[in-house]
Amino acid sequence: MLRYFIFFKLITCAFSEGPDQKALFESFYEVAEPREMHDSIYKLNFTIHGDATTPLDWFKMHGFVEKFASQINLGFRDDGIIFETRNKRTAVFVKQLNIVGATRIKVLWKVLKYPAGANWEEGNSYSAISVNVAFGTEKFPSGHFFLPAAPRFFSLFPGQSEPEGKFYQHKYYRESSRHICIASSIPAGEWINTEFELPQNFQNTFGIPMPSVSGFGIAIHTSGKSKALLKSIEFLQ
Repeated sequence: MLRYFIFFKLITCAFSEGPDQKALFESFYEVAEPREMHDSIYKLNFTIHGDATTPLDWFKMHGFVEKFASQINLGFRDDGIIFETRNKRTAVFVKQLNIVGATRIKVLWKVLKYPAGANWEEGNSYSAISVNVAFGTEKFPSGHFFLPAAPRFFSLFPGQSEPEGKFYQHKYYRESSRHICIASSIPAGEWINTEFELPQNFQNTFGIPMPSVSGFGIAIHTSGKSKALLKSIEFLQ
């Protein structure tokens, strides 16, 4: 699973440029309303660095497989891990993990610098950072002979120009993935507390009940200089 999860994100990024390649649609977006507290099933805290001497060591110690991490700058801070680029770059960190019973994902993060020109509305699908969630083990074709089949997935990103709550459909993995702007125009350096509902959004998008979460990852895909900080990723019951 790790191979195709890394592969579909990397290649989706690589083929994402150009207004003629975009396919957008409005989708039901389940906004979190006042409700009872949800129990935490799994939480990864990026502020606890332990014995890791570098962020890359930290990711390996926590079971992540990375691709092209050497192309970006990683750094420890007291409030998380920094992901920084100075040029057009793509990097992916993926963790295979079955999280049975997860109904929400919660992410605490911030963008310190948005990449210039990033705008899904214009077909420029760059982002300083995204968090991706894979569902189940059934694999679906990518739509390109070079890309392996992959499970359905959501990719959540903080956008600067895109409407909050809008779902975007990419040229590849067109029927099995959605890229979702979870916050829009948040000033650089301001914390973003994301809580995204999974089963109903999955049902609304794909028309079937959601299988269990089978993995998650972090992706960086920028057009130039960018900087983001990730404090925690948590799955709630």
